[in-house]
Amino acid sequence: MSQRLTFIHYFAGSIIWGAGIFLLGFATSLPLFFTGVLIAAIGLPLTGLTRVYLLQTLVPGEKLGRAFSFNAVLLYGSNVLSLSLFGALTAFIDMSYIFIFCGSMMVFCSVLLLLRIVSSEKSGWNPVQTPE
Repeated sequence: MSQRLTFIHYFAGSIIWGAGIFLLGFATSLPLFFTGVLIAAIGLPLTGLTRVYLLQTLVPGEKLGRAFSFNAVLLYGSNVLSLSLFGALTAFIDMSYIFIFCGSMMVFCSVLLLLRIVSSEKSGWNPVQTPE
């Protein structure tokens, strides 16, 4: 049985990942810390694999190299910016508050986008034309 990954899977993975980050903000004991890491470790690969699958299925074959290169630049660029920002913020804000805020924003935004995609699919409007 072949599973087709969709944007629903991507945002579901983002919700799981964000929930793990959110839980890490409350981690005051080792078991709670490992639980948060485990939850984040489930969501992160799901979003990464879904992103790769969507790129392979939605981008024409002759443009895949360019798409993956652009994806890598965006991914690594955003990592540099976010880690720089988080590093600077830790001088003023406790790390647990940063984890709680970022995790909750990941979950909130992913839920909103997931609801938008599900409602658009129910109405028959497909924002992304996928090849059959």
